[in-house]
Amino acid sequence: MGAYILVLPEGRSTIAIKGQSIFLQDLALDGALVIDAEVKVGGTVHNAGWAIEKVDYKDTSVPEEVRIRGFKIIKVEQLEKTYNEPGKYSLSP
Repeated sequence: MGAYILVLPEGRSTIAIKGQSIFLQDLALDGALVIDAEVKVGGTVHNAGWAIEKVDYKDTSVPEEVRIRGFKIIKVEQLEKTYNEPGKYSLSP
């Protein structure tokens, strides 16, 4: 049986991976997930995720680097895991 990575719904999910030798297998993502380690991660993640908010380049109340980029990321909800030991971990309860 093959491995899968499912990201739903379109345009709503965000994943950030920090580290080397990180393998994703049988992962369903509906929201935001941050992984920081050398591990194999599988399971299901469901949360509100991150939102992208447009920024007006003329709005001086927003930092210049954000205005240049044209958007900012609103971190509504995410699952964040840090593993100290290499290995296999499940995100399912």
